[in-house]
Amino acid sequence: MKQVLNGLNAYRAEYGDWPFESFRVDASGSDIAIQKTLRGIDTNTNPKKLVFVQMPEKWIVKDRLVDGWGNPLNFWFDGNGDGQVTLGNDTIAAPVAIWSSGPNGRNEEGKGDDVALWKDPSSANPR
Repeated sequence: MKQVLNGLNAYRAEYGDWPFESFRVDASGSDIAIQKTLRGIDTNTNPKKLVFVQMPEKWIVKDRLVDGWGNPLNFWFDGNGDGQVTLGNDTIAAPVAIWSSGPNGRNEEGKGDDVALWKDPSSANPR
């Protein structure tokens, strides 16, 4: 997830926005476009064909970015430019939140057994 986050930040630095409609903060289901963009495959969102992340094939199942349990990754983006994401009742001090549904396969919005990037203090995400 950290590599994907770094790739998203590099993409944003290069192109000035996220790799989808900037008004859409819930990118669930957009991970197909995200992975193709970050790999330099989608020329609509990445016309320079830059590779922002080298992704092993095991990260991609049926075009979806997946966690170690084979569940799609979840993304939530800062839609208003304040540098933070509101996810349920939680505020995450980062412009993008990425999490895995964890071993139980249920999306608990970063709670429960979900593996959430913001739960790891070493993943601080400067703009």
